[in-house]
Amino acid sequence: MITIVVNRNAGGYLKDPSLGLRLQSILGDQGTVIETRSEDEIPATLTHILQGDSEILAISGGDGTYHHVLTQLYDCCRALNRPFPTILPLPGGTMNNLPVDLGLKRNAERILKKLVRLKRTGRKLTFVHRDTLLIENRIGFLFGTAFSARITEAYRADQHRGMKKVLKLMTAFIISSLRGKNPITVPVTAAVELDGQMLDFPYHTGLLLGTISKTGFGFTLLARGLEKDGTFHVIYTNFKPLRMLPMLACSLFGKSMARPGVIDQLGQHLVLNLPNPEPYVFDGDIYYAQGRLEVELGPQIRFVTV
Repeated sequence: MITIVVNRNAGGYLKDPSLGLRLQSILGDQGTVIETRSEDEIPATLTHILQGDSEILAISGGDGTYHHVLTQLYDCCRALNRPFPTILPLPGGTMNNLPVDLGLKRNAERILKKLVRLKRTGRKLTFVHRDTLLIENRIGFLFGTAFSARITEAYRADQHRGMKKVLKLMTAFIISSLRGKNPITVPVTAAVELDGQMLDFPYHTGLLLGTISKTGFGFTLLARGLEKDGTFHVIYTNFKPLRMLPMLACSLFGKSMARPGVIDQLGQHLVLNLPNPEPYVFDGDIYYAQGRLEVELGPQIRFVTV
């Protein structure tokens, strides 16, 4: 059986409210769709699913939805002493980095149609595994501070999103950098420790790490994200704004970020000590931290790909 948890507040559903009904029509006798309208509904929904006979849990929404549902699922699995179910992320949000990283580049309906067809004909399914990040008891795949967090804040500041918004932000970034005034790249003062070793810079303008390679807006900043199981890829720099532009250009082609002034390596445990309150982005959501903030590896998750 396939169970689909739908976030009615995800960007794709706000534009297309009947999508959940169409997904149920595609499923037919192969499963059911459960719609949620608030985060408070998720724990009871997941508990019900874990106690049933679902083979695959599909999550329909965007990166923020996957982040929140997987976090709640992590708590429910521990409380019920159950293993993580097999997951299928169905694109339906403003940002869909996880399904793109898994090769699920089609829309939710086409992905589900293929899965149902494979199940009905008894054909073998394909599975892949991804490590997760665990930060303040939350589960996700992409973490960033400084530039990463501030440009995400700017992107989420109004309701007009999409590629036009990205191009507008990048144009403003370049112009303000040329003028020498760019609040997005104000350095963050922090002591950063990776796997027990202190990193060299007393401040940074960019810190991004993750267990997937796709980082949004067409960029592949973490090209080594899948290089080795049980690790995450870290990019850490104190570059001034204009020196970041070649790095962003390289990332469009998945090329290495390694160069003087950039720490580019794999790790398993990162600790930041932040003397001041600073934003950080975790799977597209903005949080704030001060003092000690730890990033470690969470559970490995099995995904079905079609």
